Amino acid sequence: MYFEQADEQPNAQPNAQASEQADEHIITKLNLLFNYLYKKGSGNEIGLTEKDRISLVSSLRHIGFSIDNDIAYNLMPPERVLDEKIMLWCVKEIYLSPYKIFLNDLTWEILAHKYLKTKTYITEKPDYRVEEIINYFIVCIQNELENKRGIK
Repeated sequence: MYFEQADEQPNAQPNAQASEQADEHIITKLNLLFNYLYKKGSGNEIGLTEKDRISLVSSLRHIGFSIDNDIAYNLMPPERVLDEKIMLWCVKEIYLSPYKIFLNDLTWEILAHKYLKTKTYITEKPDYRVEEIINYFIVCIQNELENKRGIK
């Protein structure tokens, strides 16, 4: 029997399309969270209720986010706005997890430092996805918060 090997991967284009769709999906979720926080939108699609808004906004203010005004986002380049939305998402995920008890220990310095290190590490890969940045960033923050408390 003789099998001829194809020169190109037949799944390359569908895989790229799936990756783009996954990024679009997570960016939609990031935008929903942004609208929930800044424009008093619904949080149903992202697992938040109206009751969660007060606690989450309080935690974000404690960290150093200015939740009262979204005008600054109009002045930022799109990449920087995406960075902020990813950081907001991370705080939301921690808020919804057992790590919620550590939110008072989270500072802007820790959040920004870990995010920039994560972004540098993940974006070195040629075909990284936004979801990879988010997942790795959340784990880094969780580890940092545990280490700060001496847990593990």
